[in-house]
Amino acid sequence: MESAHPWIRTRLSAMFFLTFFIYACWMVPMASYMGRALQLMPADIGWVYSAAAIAAIVSPLFVGYVADRLFATERILAVLHLVGGLALIAGSQQSKFPGLMACMMLHTLCFMPSLALGNSLTFRNIPDAALFPRIAMFGTIGWIVSGWIVGLVLGETKNWFFFLGGGAELLLAAYCLTLPHTPPKAREAAGDVLGLKTVALLKDPAFLFFILCAFLVSIPATSYFVFINPYLMETGWFAPATLMTLGQFTEIFVMFTMSWFIAWLGLRWILLLGMAVWALRFALFASLNYPLALLGVLVHGFGYCFVYVGSYIYVDKNAPQELRASAQSFISFLMLGVGWFIGSQLSGVVMNSYPAPIATITAVDREGKTVESALPRWDVRADAPFDIRLLFGYLSQAVAGKSAERKNDLGALLDRDGDGRLSAEERNAIPAEGLKIDDKTYTQEELSKLFQRIAQWKVERKLASSTDEPITRDDWLAVQARGWPSIWLWPTVAAAVVGILFLVSPRGKRQSETPEQESSP
Repeated sequence: MESAHPWIRTRLSAMFFLTFFIYACWMVPMASYMGRALQLMPADIGWVYSAAAIAAIVSPLFVGYVADRLFATERILAVLHLVGGLALIAGSQQSKFPGLMACMMLHTLCFMPSLALGNSLTFRNIPDAALFPRIAMFGTIGWIVSGWIVGLVLGETKNWFFFLGGGAELLLAAYCLTLPHTPPKAREAAGDVLGLKTVALLKDPAFLFFILCAFLVSIPATSYFVFINPYLMETGWFAPATLMTLGQFTEIFVMFTMSWFIAWLGLRWILLLGMAVWALRFALFASLNYPLALLGVLVHGFGYCFVYVGSYIYVDKNAPQELRASAQSFISFLMLGVGWFIGSQLSGVVMNSYPAPIATITAVDREGKTVESALPRWDVRADAPFDIRLLFGYLSQAVAGKSAERKNDLGALLDRDGDGRLSAEERNAIPAEGLKIDDKTYTQEELSKLFQRIAQWKVERKLASSTDEPITRDDWLAVQARGWPSIWLWPTVAAAVVGILFLVSPRGKRQSETPEQESSP
């Protein structure tokens, strides 16, 4: 029954907005931040993303045995978000892997249980479960707003997004105390915590293959969240975090039309198409073609909703009434826990296998210490021709009313004739004191060595006939980019193989399709 608390749907929507706003604050830019700002190894990046998977595995134990049985839901949410917000802010001060991993582990151990608890609180305070998607949709909106702030205002390589996410989580901690009182539920059977009762359903070959394929496809799907932000940044896109929100816009569309798609195609086809979309979008990224890469971002809603939401619906339709809650816990445990963990770890291994030709340069930080740094910034010029990669850059300039040209980047400091290229003469005109860009100083000696390495790299790849030819901004980006075509090939093949396995798997019972029609691949 709906709570008597006023404006309950609006207030629950606000809870979802803040929850996923926080999630996106770090989930989206973290890989670029760790790789470029902290110079962490790909294996370290994989472990930090695995923190969410570890927390997702542990969360059912916490929710099932402690939070949802001993405390009022809104109060435990407040405590979790208080600790999680402080941990996220503390993460902003970490420059080494152990400290950052500890902070993110604590944050995710608090945050991941809040997702299930937030769902539980919502279902217990609305009159009809059919209202849930409309409320949960505000979580997607929160993700979009976060991406626009991080991408256009804060940037992916500064630690400011930690403060944004941590501050929002502390606000959410206080806000949770204003939500309707939701006392603990009655004790549940221990087997339901991880959905262990669902094992009995695996005797059905169709259900077994579905569980297997849903689990397997979640492994390459995880690579999207690890790879995409560094990929977009290294290939020259402006505000990757903002660009990625285009996928959330399509996600909103697909959520609203999901029932129509299922009625038209049947649930089995929906799941198969979702797996195909994951393989297709990875192949689009591997092409390094900018319009195709943009298309790969745009179809995110179809891949995510068709596979993840489709899996939850499949379980609901195929599991007996008494096992549905257990089955939902089991599929979430596999896809968001075990699958995400394996995918994060493999993503780190794959990234490490295809390093950038020239990833770092020795620089001097603001404290006078010699450090290994990412290559200095080289921004696009104000009068540069239109480039689809800079789409959000032009938008941000129009909104802010500022010139796209900056005075504190490599091109502005060395490109004297403004042609967007650094000639041999311009490269030799580095001031004796070096160049100060942002918070680092790059010495004349180190920059000269770097330019020579890039010029030689162009000659070796037959991009130039001599080392005296100009170095362009695209050259500058290319030497910093990993071997993305090869990197994206791995999840492309993996997702395609899982799709084929599901295509030839045994058919399920009629309830896996819509009542009106049955369709089979």
